[in-house]
Amino acid sequence: SGNSSILSPALCHLGHTSIAAFAFNFAAHWTVGHYHVAKYGCGSIAALMAVSTVTASVLGIAYLRKNNEEVIAGGMASSAGLITYNAFRNPQWFKFLRLHPLSWVAALALYGAYYDKAAVGGVAGGYLAFLLAL
Repeated sequence: SGNSSILSPALCHLGHTSIAAFAFNFAAHWTVGHYHVAKYGCGSIAALMAVSTVTASVLGIAYLRKNNEEVIAGGMASSAGLITYNAFRNPQWFKFLRLHPLSWVAALALYGAYYDKAAVGGVAGGYLAFLLAL
């Protein structure tokens, strides 16, 4: 929010503000994250999460300069980046969910547009990582 400290852009991605956000992030990292680490290694997921969270922080700060309200609430950037990256790079991993992989990306973007800007930043960071072939 507008009255946060200078450390908030870095630390806001480490906490959850609700059980639902925690459960979603846990499920995303347990399933898609596990496949990602098995295929690409720990360095790749660390780079992907770094790009996603930095992108979300930059977009959150830019949004906050115009609107004095809560912007990032609950560590959603890394999950959104992980899902977006793998929806483009490994869409076959999402077959068990019976939905098209890009429907998850669209759902995260809509969630971010109306509630948590970190999801939009995570989607942008995940797509950026895909374009950079990280």
